[in-house]
Amino acid sequence: MQQPTSDEKVLAAFAHASVILMFLGPLGAVIIWAIQRSKSKYVRYHALQAMGYQTFTFWLWMIMMFFFMLIFFGFGIIVAAITSQTSSVMPPDILFFIQPLFMLFIFGVWGLIFLFGFVGAVFCMIGKEFHYPLIGSWLQNKIFNAATEEEAEQSEGAWVSSICHATAILQLWGMIVPIIVWFSQKDRSPRLKFQSMQAFLFQLIF
Repeated sequence: MQQPTSDEKVLAAFAHASVILMFLGPLGAVIIWAIQRSKSKYVRYHALQAMGYQTFTFWLWMIMMFFFMLIFFGFGIIVAAITSQTSSVMPPDILFFIQPLFMLFIFGVWGLIFLFGFVGAVFCMIGKEFHYPLIGSWLQNKIFNAATEEEAEQSEGAWVSSICHATAILQLWGMIVPIIVWFSQKDRSPRLKFQSMQAFLFQLIF
């Protein structure tokens, strides 16, 4: 890629920093990508990275919370069952320590997710290269180092389509992302036009 301009650095940084809106999904990154897709290869790359990172880390966080809650409540049930069989034994104080640990885990994971996004924003602002693990290299190889523009368009369409469908976990807010993609790309990419509308209708109905 060519050396980015100061405006490109700022927009790329905003795409990464929009991780703070994570409960709204990759909304900021998608808007920046839609506006800059035909204008800046640099901003396009970082916006694609950011929207993937923000979407899939939210899924990972939800899965981790589900299993952590199963462990937390399962442990509580086991302890309650053991103590209820011994009338002389009061519920152990350890239960009062587990709840703060649970909250610390939740906010700790969120903090790490935000921190990584902000690191990306800072790197973009100072003009240093930044790649999320796996995501960055995949996008670089499949889209920006593709043999033909057609292959790049197909890979990018598949990437953005998967994000449109993945925002279903956000329920109401999740519908905004595919509708933005549909409005901005319907005249450019038949694939994205179909997939984004399909994702929107699925979330609207279910």
